[in-house]
Amino acid sequence: IVRGTSPEDPVVQYSCRWGILFNTPSFTQIVENAFGVRPLPPLLVRYELGNEIVYLDPYRENVMFKSPDAYMVEREKHAANTRAVFENADVFVMTLGLNEAWQYLPDGTYISRNPRNKNLNGLLTHRTLSVEENIDYLQRFVDVVRAHNPNIKLVVTVSPVPFLATGRADEYHVITANGHSKAVLRTAAEELRRCNDGVYYFPSYEMVSCCLNDALQFLNQHLLLSKYSLHV
Repeated sequence: IVRGTSPEDPVVQYSCRWGILFNTPSFTQIVENAFGVRPLPPLLVRYELGNEIVYLDPYRENVMFKSPDAYMVEREKHAANTRAVFENADVFVMTLGLNEAWQYLPDGTYISRNPRNKNLNGLLTHRTLSVEENIDYLQRFVDVVRAHNPNIKLVVTVSPVPFLATGRADEYHVITANGHSKAVLRTAAEELRRCNDGVYYFPSYEMVSCCLNDALQFLNQHLLLSKYSLHV
């Protein structure tokens, strides 16, 4: 059984099957698509998983389907469920992960993370998003959501998990790329908080990086628990 291919799969599930979203354009695209502001194209990537052929939604990492028809059926459910979440939520927590992103050249949209296979070669370009670009995407997210739920509160955090790799390896060591990314996202989060009532910053990044004696051990334990929590 290919995990994550069915909305009824009890093993691998995410809220509205958003998958894993790492960059601010991905957050914004999800709500813009759901509320009809900027619909995402029906894009799939064909992928060989063992002896099976599956189809991955590049806008939602780890969300896959057994056929394009299955994707089209789920696509409408996904948008409807996303609308329901943001129309009814009192508080939404968002963790910013990367300032590096991969842009789909035909229309300027962004996939959720680095491409896993060669099927999109030539169609993507690597981008390092600036402070201003991240602020713009986050503000658009807030504006779209609050047009439908003006009282929703947003808690923004920055992921303490460091880079394992960088798309700028020809220029930067992964350590310096990671430091730049965290600084950009932390600054963007602060500016979003400053400019919007009902937006709060929770210092998870600072708590892990500055307040723990062994942050690496904590992160390893956290990642291990997160891995297994997807399968219980």
